[in-house]
Amino acid sequence: MFPESGRTVALGAGCLAVVLSLGLATAWWRFGVPPRLTWLAALPGVVFGAGFIAAQRAPAPSTAPLAAPEVELDGDRWTRSLAAPASFDVAPWLRLVPDSGEVSVQAGAVGIVVEPRLEFISRSPDRFWTVFAPLQWRGDSPVRRFERADRELAVDYADEGSLRVRADSDQSAAIDARTALQAPVFSHLNSFTRVSITGHRRLGLRFSPCPEVVVEVIHFDYPFGAPARFAYLDAGGTFRVVQASDAEKGPFTTLGEGRLARGEPLSVVLVEKGESPPRELATIVFADWSRQLSTELSPTAGWGLPQNAFEFGLASNDPSSAAYLTLTLAGTSVGRGWDSVGHAAGSYTNRIEIRRPPSR
Repeated sequence: MFPESGRTVALGAGCLAVVLSLGLATAWWRFGVPPRLTWLAALPGVVFGAGFIAAQRAPAPSTAPLAAPEVELDGDRWTRSLAAPASFDVAPWLRLVPDSGEVSVQAGAVGIVVEPRLEFISRSPDRFWTVFAPLQWRGDSPVRRFERADRELAVDYADEGSLRVRADSDQSAAIDARTALQAPVFSHLNSFTRVSITGHRRLGLRFSPCPEVVVEVIHFDYPFGAPARFAYLDAGGTFRVVQASDAEKGPFTTLGEGRLARGEPLSVVLVEKGESPPRELATIVFADWSRQLSTELSPTAGWGLPQNAFEFGLASNDPSSAAYLTLTLAGTSVGRGWDSVGHAAGSYTNRIEIRRPPSR
């Protein structure tokens, strides 16, 4: 069932079986072989053991890749190059690092770095726990083509992915990232989008499904200790912001909730809670997250939580420390265990808009 990552488990189980067999041989030598009825009584244990192993196999992928059309480039405006620079300023406040795919936005004193390409941190080759997966080399996909125009940039990657960054105005940036999966990928940890935020004093988030609530971003411990905060979209279309009871583990307390239809953009307003009244620092709109995510139950989170998650936290207990947002379509970061879940083959689209506040 797990031909690659199951070898370690099978070897350990085989060694344990040899040790137990030696003990049984000694007992049989002294007291005789148990009667046939005793052997029959062991059959339910064999069936249960086989069923338990089968239950560790990840279910079929339940994400929904968005086959959006590629962005057409006007050849008269664009300059093509095979050699990408280390970084490129699309606007004085907007920068792209082509190799890593990092997009940096300066919104006043606040710095926002977005990594919009789908990334898998721990994979399973055969749908088993990733902790048993063989070590694999991980590397970034090299840049295949680099094109630029006035206040706009396009990068194509060797893995058939692409990244487009555009400054729509002095207050708005548009990001369009595409990632193609030729086959299903099963993983424990991954990210659809990663965002890091610096320059705040006490950061809060206001989500579009529940705009009346501003949730403060806090630090949490792992694997036990201070509780984590995150959000998710359930199968019924309810978006919930919750707090765990111990690190990232349940039960979970709801901090805010509201309706978010599949395919509806999710807007997140960054709020400076260190001021009175709280000031809006920037707005980030994720256009495609709700359309492509999985709402199937997570094998690690429990308490009815799905595989998708919008995690957020601080780097330390200092409220002004760097904050992070991590969006996943299907993962098992929340809860106990290293179970893997799947991303279906296809093209994933990630369109993001970042709105800066007007200059004072």
